[in-house]
Amino acid sequence: MSKFAVIWSDDAAQQRRLISVSSAVVAVGVLLIVGGAIAGWGWTRIVGATLITVGGIVLGALVAFVEPRRQQVHVWLRTQRTTIAIIAAVLFVLPVVLALVAALIGLFAGGSNRSGGLLTTGAIIGVFLLAATIFCTVIAIRATQRATVTLRESPTTQTEEQA
Repeated sequence: MSKFAVIWSDDAAQQRRLISVSSAVVAVGVLLIVGGAIAGWGWTRIVGATLITVGGIVLGALVAFVEPRRQQVHVWLRTQRTTIAIIAAVLFVLPVVLALVAALIGLFAGGSNRSGGLLTTGAIIGVFLLAATIFCTVIAIRATQRATVTLRESPTTQTEEQA
């Protein structure tokens, strides 16, 4: 356990060195996975994932357990929570939108002998699902923005932040 005492120590040089080493371990793990995928070596996924996991755990411990960093990260997350929520919503919906657009393109791009009724039905369903997905995402983003504004204006939030 004494090897991990550097995480809780106040020695900034040791913490920077540990951050550098952990970042390098994560980078080597990513490169190992990519290189193994290119070369067709299956074992590199396990080793690379292990390196990424170990490096990420150490980096996470450094961020979580060192007091000044924890406060900085917490303040940054509070100020950027709306942006993070919007980015997450868009990233979660993006594969669905791309799949629906590809389905609509695929309906008309293929030169097979499909009936006109099936093409029309498929196009209507695809357009409806695409519109519903985008509409729901916009509603979620607007609700997130409205909730953030409400939290900023709330008197209980202001007293908690001042404390």
